[in-house]
Amino acid sequence: MPEAHSLSLLMQKYHNVEFAVVEVSEHDSLQLFWKNPATEQPYQSFSTLNKTLQKEKKQLLFAINSGIFGQDQSPLGWHMEKGELLKGLNQITRTNAIGNFSLIPNGVFFVNQDGSRHVLETENFLRNQKRYAPLYATQSGPMLVVNGQLHPKFFASSDSLKYRSGVCVKNNNTYFAVTQNPINFYYFAKFFQEELGCQNALYLDGTLSQLSYLGKIYGAPFWNVRPYVGIWAVTSPMTKEMSK
Repeated sequence: MPEAHSLSLLMQKYHNVEFAVVEVSEHDSLQLFWKNPATEQPYQSFSTLNKTLQKEKKQLLFAINSGIFGQDQSPLGWHMEKGELLKGLNQITRTNAIGNFSLIPNGVFFVNQDGSRHVLETENFLRNQKRYAPLYATQSGPMLVVNGQLHPKFFASSDSLKYRSGVCVKNNNTYFAVTQNPINFYYFAKFFQEELGCQNALYLDGTLSQLSYLGKIYGAPFWNVRPYVGIWAVTSPMTKEMSK
């Protein structure tokens, strides 16, 4: 896979809320991490993942927590790493959905083996999955934007304000965003629709949402944070100066 070399961070204010947006180019190596293969223990934090990477002479350039998980610290939806299925697709319906998954449609974000990235409604992916060969994948919900339209259950008047994170793909580049302040679903989704111009965008996480960019943390305050399950990350080989 290509080495990371063209990440960028944009700080942008929308509806009186500050957003931290990291653009991951199609040339950057984007991976998903859950457990340390040597110990089978979840990484749970950016710092733990970074320590493991350092032992492998790698550095963590970017990271963001990913997806919805259960009390047993395992993903509640689809999770793939290096082409291996670690958790199957969650094919819930409106009648048996819980939490954010109940806001149908939910969706998937994945890196294909050809390097392309995709955000799709879960049912759309199920209908067309033979077209793809996912390498890294997560499932979350709800979808924020579907084919250019906001999720139908989002309302501007909603008083459900939380720190939030999401992802979209445009022009072969991937955009991850977290808020520096609480915001409702409607205006969070509008940011992806209007400011980033994404046709499809997926919600990743809520109250504990954070991202790390070149060692600096953006998003929810530290007292909100609990152990992470999935972590999307961009890494690069450590330079000789850094490894000393």
